[in-house]
Amino acid sequence: VIIQSNNLEIVGVFCDNQPAKSRSSLIRRIQHILVRENKWFVRYTPKENNQVTNALIKMVLTNDVDLRIFDDPPVEIQVILKEDRARGILNMGTSL
Repeated sequence: VIIQSNNLEIVGVFCDNQPAKSRSSLIRRIQHILVRENKWFVRYTPKENNQVTNALIKMVLTNDVDLRIFDDPPVEIQVILKEDRARGILNMGTSL
């Protein structure tokens, strides 16, 4: 399980080994799942380093399509990926 968040407080909640005291039922449910998993990883990703995710979410929210499968990334996503690669944000093993 891999969790990425641009919220340091949330990352801290998941990295803390104490039982959830959160009022959020979603956080408690996620912590319950993580307890059952052998391997999990939580990583803080600054919002400015997460532009592809933001663009994909906007695409989903602005369309009536429930599921979208891409053979190739849309042009706007390719542009963001190239910018990320130029800034050194994208892993070198990631392909366009």
